[in-house]
Amino acid sequence: MKKAKSRLKIDHNLENSSHSASRIDLGERAKHLPTLIIGLFFAVVLLGLILLIPPAQVKNFILPNSYFPFFITLFLSSFFLLSWFLLDSLIGVWWSLWLTTLVFLRVQQIIFGWPELVFFALGFALGVMVQIWRRQMRLDLVHHQN
Repeated sequence: MKKAKSRLKIDHNLENSSHSASRIDLGERAKHLPTLIIGLFFAVVLLGLILLIPPAQVKNFILPNSYFPFFITLFLSSFFLLSWFLLDSLIGVWWSLWLTTLVFLRVQQIIFGWPELVFFALGFALGVMVQIWRRQMRLDLVHHQN
């Protein structure tokens, strides 16, 4: 008697690619090396801005009491460095916005209690989770169409 064969086609390449996608190798990081270089450039600019220029000089740059050059370089350096570190620019934007907003509120001397800080952090974490979920849904749709 012959054993019945399954008519379902299994693509072994997709199975192997899903396992390798969960692991981050150095080749993926090396591909995004320009992002790291840009992030380090803005980090050096931010460090120079902090060490060489007095805060009173940048305090009212465009808007009163805004410290605009400081926050723009803080956002750009954290965005590029986090995008390289996390290998995801969308999540890098969320974390950079959260970090920049937190520092901005602290510079403006707005003091958070624990409930406000937890609520603030959970809002941004929820935004990141929604973006991860949307990307996963998009990837699932691509795999189901193949």
